[in-house]
Amino acid sequence: MLRMVPWVSTLMMMSWGVCAGWQSPSADPPSPPSPRLAVARVTSAAGSLVARLAQGTRYQPLPAGADIFSSDRIVAFPNASLRSKNGRLTLSFPGDLEGNAPTPIYDTAIILHPAEAVDLDVNLQCGRLLLENTAPEGSATCRLQFWNQTWTIALENPETQVLIDLSSRWPAGTRFQPRKAGTPRATAPIASAQLLLLKGQATVDVGGVALAMSAPPGPAELRWSSLHAPPRVPRKLESLPAWADLSRPRTPQARARAEGWDHFRQLFAREPEQALLQFAQAKELLLRLIALQVAQALDDREHLERTLTAPSTQEEWDLCVTLLRHWIARQPDHDQLLYDFLMTQKQYTAAEGRIFLQLLLGFSEEDLNQAETYQVLLDYLTHERATLRNLAAWHLLRLLPEARRFPYKPDGTREDAQRTREQWKQLLPPSALPSPLKDG
Repeated sequence: MLRMVPWVSTLMMMSWGVCAGWQSPSADPPSPPSPRLAVARVTSAAGSLVARLAQGTRYQPLPAGADIFSSDRIVAFPNASLRSKNGRLTLSFPGDLEGNAPTPIYDTAIILHPAEAVDLDVNLQCGRLLLENTAPEGSATCRLQFWNQTWTIALENPETQVLIDLSSRWPAGTRFQPRKAGTPRATAPIASAQLLLLKGQATVDVGGVALAMSAPPGPAELRWSSLHAPPRVPRKLESLPAWADLSRPRTPQARARAEGWDHFRQLFAREPEQALLQFAQAKELLLRLIALQVAQALDDREHLERTLTAPSTQEEWDLCVTLLRHWIARQPDHDQLLYDFLMTQKQYTAAEGRIFLQLLLGFSEEDLNQAETYQVLLDYLTHERATLRNLAAWHLLRLLPEARRFPYKPDGTREDAQRTREQWKQLLPPSALPSPLKDG
């Protein structure tokens, strides 16, 4: 008899109501809204930055030269930039057009706060930003907030540059448990940040400890993880890593991506209601992939779920799953927000919603060493929900390399998936494990 795999057991227990007794703690009264103040100005082309009010749901493109207000959520497309109200700090958003960042960079979002005793106060929610001292002389200071951290970065001289990456992910095998609104999750995504001094000198205050840094060759790097204590000593680098050298010529692929993003920016600035739809229906694959990244960045779960139902290419299928996995890790409550969306907007049953989220969260090493995990995934290939079939197949193609001998059609019918399932079952008898085993 097969031993019950923990992730399957968790889904069954939730279906039987074991989690029904989870009570939401009493909520504190909401804080009064902060005044919305102009704190920066757009210095890039129209449509390269988009804004959403703190309590809003719609993103609007910002014109060139427009004011940027505190508390608004700002999403930056590649090559966007802004400048502090006093002009002493410039914030640029290079993105990851080369696709070679050490941790995935799919989108960049910030919230600016009124600057008190600093030149710019930035809450980095995800992605990559470049700070530059653009003062005519002297230092410029940025207060940088991310997750539970607040660092104060003093760029000591004009033209000093600091690059910061922030990403997050759920640990493989995390169990999804639906919870009531306002109930904190027992676990949180793992976040990591990397700060690199590209040029000049800087002093970074991390929890009251001042760290002196200088560009390579010198103490130029700080690394932070939500699993560990904050850094206390900068890491010395002899030279900048290739991925962080923004002066290097772009590859042809990066130039094509930059052109595609610029095309989207122009269209979004003119027709914000139509730009995403036009890119999603474009003949060129690159433009459809950009549409997926935009949908994820702007919280368009409808577009991502619809694409996952019948992706027309392997590339769109893979990117769509990857972006959904990224979206639920961007903030600790995003997994629940996606679950609620599936239930209320897409009419998923509670069981289907839980399966969807668990397939996005993936599997632990213990799960992958249980034969039942693979049999359950094979069974999901017969599910009436195309999204669940496609999520299960996405995992199986990574966990069972031999399965590639029998193509799977992510835009196919349920009958197509059933035929592929029968072929894949021949590769993996009920009590067997894949060999070699690969974690997707």
